[in-house]
Amino acid sequence: SSSIEKELVKASKLSAKVDSAMLQDGYTLYHHSMILSNTGLWAIVQQGMNVDIGMARRYHWLSKNIQSFVRKPHTAIAGKKNPASLNLIDEGVEKTRKTILDLARENPRKFITQYLEALRILKRQHQITSWINMSKASISMVSFKPRLVYYAPLTSAEKIMKVLGKVYEVQPRTVEEMLIQKGVGPSVIRALALVSDLIYNEPPSWNDPITHPYDPFKYAFAVGGKDGIPYPVNRRVMREVVENLEEIVYRARIGDGEKLRALRRLRKLTGE
Repeated sequence: SSSIEKELVKASKLSAKVDSAMLQDGYTLYHHSMILSNTGLWAIVQQGMNVDIGMARRYHWLSKNIQSFVRKPHTAIAGKKNPASLNLIDEGVEKTRKTILDLARENPRKFITQYLEALRILKRQHQITSWINMSKASISMVSFKPRLVYYAPLTSAEKIMKVLGKVYEVQPRTVEEMLIQKGVGPSVIRALALVSDLIYNEPPSWNDPITHPYDPFKYAFAVGGKDGIPYPVNRRVMREVVENLEEIVYRARIGDGEKLRALRRLRKLTGE
């Protein structure tokens, strides 16, 4: 039906907005797929790339596990842990999400004034102690230079003003409604989070919500890496590994109970 189609489109758009804007972990989305069942259930798999370190991260969503699109919606996130993550979907930052929504609903001219003041604080050009108590604000507990990492790159006030002007006309009732507005992306959310943090003392979470961290280099120690780290690829060993795996799969298919039990023991030993 048309209502189901609308819900699926909404889920697709929101998952992309959340993984690119509400969670800013250094990875840019480049792959998005939605898998549907004939009963109306769905799964979304997205992948992001961090070009600076040449690594990818994968985000998994399952409709049956989602209670909110903006509060811990993922079933799993796999990749390398990033200590510099701006996380607005964590538990415990409900007030921050509310502040961001309130900021998006108010006159954009007022917000831009606050945004410019926050930028001056962040760049150590000026401290507005008449507005906030810096001894209590979260910024006082973190040096300015590391804090800049979370909010970079900084966006021009003109660009923010243009987008928020359109959001102001819509007056979204929820964070989800705000997110699906055209132009509301990572830069706008960073600006809103910055003002929420420095002006209203409602910071985002800095926790990386990854559930399945991995070190890709541990696999490279088996046969080597194509970049020569920790050593060049050993093609002979690689062929032997593939042949052994093919044999394992074959024996598993024909019901070799002893082989299956050995695999289970091996899995326990490797901790996987």
